[in-house]
Amino acid sequence: MSEIAIPTSVQQDLPAEGWHNSTIIEVFGFSQYEDKNGKMIREEDLENWKEEKSFKNKLKVVFEVEEKDENGLPLKVKSKPMNQTLGAKASLREFLDMIDRRILKENQVFTPELIVGRACRIKIEHYVSPTNGRTYPNIKMIDEITMDSNDDLPSFA
Repeated sequence: MSEIAIPTSVQQDLPAEGWHNSTIIEVFGFSQYEDKNGKMIREEDLENWKEEKSFKNKLKVVFEVEEKDENGLPLKVKSKPMNQTLGAKASLREFLDMIDRRILKENQVFTPELIVGRACRIKIEHYVSPTNGRTYPNIKMIDEITMDSNDDLPSFA
């Protein structure tokens, strides 16, 4: 049997910068250790870590945009990781408010079902990591898609 090299990192297909129509398809949670500055500590470094660290519950939101990859499949864009907290200054609160301000006003508890399946527009800017040189899509803005009563609807003649 021949050997097959397993890639250590995969460059994802990158949507163009600018506004994209999208649908939220997934919200996933995970946990990680972070240093005192909030930077993730890699698992292989944990055993020998001597400085202050904390264990954080995080989540990411996955958007599917209309732009297609080379196989004709819609591209997916993940949000930055956010702490699973909804305090007044929490990044998750700000993120959910961009999707729809009513989410947190009308619900006492946030669950992924409140946003999965929602259509929205996202503004993407590219970010080049100084540590590995890879380019990532960053979601800079989110705009709720609403149906205006003034939209042109086909008539039944």
